[in-house]
Parts: sequence; structure tokens; C-alpha cells
Amino acid sequence: MVLLARFAIADARQGEGLGRDLLIEAIERAADAGTQAAARFIAVDPIDEAARAFYAKFGFRQVEGDAGGRMFLRIDDALSALGGP
Repeated sequence: MVLLARFAIADARQGEGLGRDLLIEAIERAADAGTQAAARFIAVDPIDEAARAFYAKFGFRQVEGDAGGRMFLRIDDALSALGGP
């Protein structure tokens, strides 16, 4: 599993698609790293409900039983959604 660090967009730049662009770049890099480390999943630790909703829009799902609220997405699913292999 590749764990993405938290990233954020300044309040003044919210709604411009920058978060989406950052996430796409992070997914592509995680997928590349995953080929070297045999990772199959990408994980995120949303800081709040707004972040959780953002990740859910991209297909991330809650890890059942995780008190910290970690979410995950299969790398293959992420790449397919982006039009990759």
C-alpha cells in the first residue's frame, strides 16, 4: 500500500481544480512506485469530513474498523479511471 501524505490548497484557490490535479499526479506517482514495491492500493488519511468527501468523489473507500478514518483505492481502479493501463 502506498500512503499519500496530506496535501491542501489555499482557501483563496479552492474550487479551481488544483486539488484534483494534485491527486491525479499523486496517483500516477504512487502507481509508478507501486510497480517497484508491489503495492496494490493507495491510502489516504483525510483530515476532516470535507477531505473525506473529496476523496470519496474519486472512489476512495473507508477502511472498515479503522478508528483514524483511513481510506483506500485500488491502484488498478485509479489508473483505469484516469484512462491508464
